[in-house]
Amino acid sequence: MNNRAVPGEGLAVIEEYDARGDVYVLDGEIYSTKVANIRINRKDRSLTSIGLKKPFPKPDDEIVGTIDQVQKPFVYIRINQLDGRNVGVKQTAVLYMKGSVRDAPAGREGDIIRAKVKLIRNAMLFVRIDEPELGVIFTSCSKCGGEVVPTGRSFVKCTRCGHRDYRKLAMDYKSGAK
Repeated sequence: MNNRAVPGEGLAVIEEYDARGDVYVLDGEIYSTKVANIRINRKDRSLTSIGLKKPFPKPDDEIVGTIDQVQKPFVYIRINQLDGRNVGVKQTAVLYMKGSVRDAPAGREGDIIRAKVKLIRNAMLFVRIDEPELGVIFTSCSKCGGEVVPTGRSFVKCTRCGHRDYRKLAMDYKSGAK
């Protein structure tokens, strides 16, 4: 086994070792939450991860970020907050959208979105927005940049030009909630 681990890297299964330090267990496998040194104590059958950097998001952590790029079916999100704390390091999350309304993505570039970490693979964060409190929390008109108001659960309408657009809105969506 390598002495170093990256976030999301599978280290062992729980039947082999007792997990200690900067790790989490998912489906019986032990994963690292940080870039870390790994120590294995064969005597007490423990695996200890000692982080070298700041914590990395774990599954079910809530993120708030700005949509940087939309390339259907992927939405790339620059993470601004992790569980309510500002993130100093630039991190990007990926949202995979399949079968959305009229082939439209959940949001557009510049929208602020709330999501939860679904899984981490090879230091890449994949997020989800499948709960009512998750989704776009701030947006503006994609045509004129004007203020929009929600019209139902999944559409917004511009107060300036009248353009109507699809968004997966969070339950607490408020235009101007920046």
